[in-house]
Amino acid sequence: MSTRCLRHFHRPCITSSISLCTTLRTTLPTTLSTTLSTTVSTTLPTTVHHVVKLPVRQSLAGWFNDIFTAKLEIDGSPATTISGASKSVDADKDLSGRLIVAPPDGRTVRHEGVQLVLKSVATLTLAVESVQAKVMEKTFLLRPPGDVSETIEIPFSLDLAAILELRESYSSETLSLVHTLGYKIHRPWWTFSISADERIDIRRHSADEPPPLANASDPILRVEDFGGECTFAHGAAVFDVDGSIEGQVEFDHMDEAAAIGQVAVLLGRTETCGALTFDEVVRTLWVHRGNVAIVTSCTLPVSLPLKASTAGGLQGDLQPSLPVLIPSDPGCSANDTLEVRYWLRLELTEAANAASESLSLRKWWNTHPVILRRRNQSGVIPDV
Repeated sequence: MSTRCLRHFHRPCITSSISLCTTLRTTLPTTLSTTLSTTVSTTLPTTVHHVVKLPVRQSLAGWFNDIFTAKLEIDGSPATTISGASKSVDADKDLSGRLIVAPPDGRTVRHEGVQLVLKSVATLTLAVESVQAKVMEKTFLLRPPGDVSETIEIPFSLDLAAILELRESYSSETLSLVHTLGYKIHRPWWTFSISADERIDIRRHSADEPPPLANASDPILRVEDFGGECTFAHGAAVFDVDGSIEGQVEFDHMDEAAAIGQVAVLLGRTETCGALTFDEVVRTLWVHRGNVAIVTSCTLPVSLPLKASTAGGLQGDLQPSLPVLIPSDPGCSANDTLEVRYWLRLELTEAANAASESLSLRKWWNTHPVILRRRNQSGVIPDV
């Protein structure tokens, strides 16, 4: 076969190929589009229909459609200024109210028990570190497992005085003790439980909460290592947080004593939360400070106000003492201790003179614990 013949036979083949490609380019998208459209329109509703009917999809619907609505109501709980809109309750009385639970309209919902939860959390924040301790958590069964098909009210009444671990709400610049009251509605294992809580303030007015002090029968501070004898008699070991500490400082046997240039009465506080402890002086009274040194026997009056006063330079209200609490509840660490202690100190500073100007002045002091309480409604400061 000649070359001319080859050219003659090949040319129609090439033309046919081009024609075929052109036909495919113009017809394939339309064909595929029509085919896909027909396939989707005929199969998609059937596919979606089966997905809705899957058991997994039914469980998902139960998670979101079978959710209770609940509301916690507390009786006789006006708002307080301590924590804004928080409710205030007396630690020596019953805490009562009701939990209102409602299922979705027209549905019956299963639960595995309804609980009331009372929790106390302490937080101590310092400049370089902080610690938080869950010091108490009590749960109370309100309703055993069952079904709820309509709105129900579950009343409750808690005897707070019987909860020995309960402490009064506390708030300072470094330490806070916050109480919350909430509920938990347990649900079947394939879904989730429902819970919520709100903050409440707990105040104690008249319980025998503080432990007795070892020196409560002898409320006298003594300093004797400066060569003489100095005593501060303050008459009591328990004081009202809004009151004052009254008494007198007496110097005696001053023949061989160092000359005293300054006399101060200090009220200090020690806050403990977990492994952290913070000490600070919260009130200071200069009983004597001047150019005349004390070198002979004398008596000086003492009146140390405790209530905060902008005019007197006393910033920050003082909170009542918190006896030591070592948590024993499940879920609370044995190291999550909580305590607030107050202490009273009598401090003497030697008088400055020519011989001691280049040296640091010597100090002598003595300290012992005191208790701060809140005066009850009858105006009496409860005894220890």
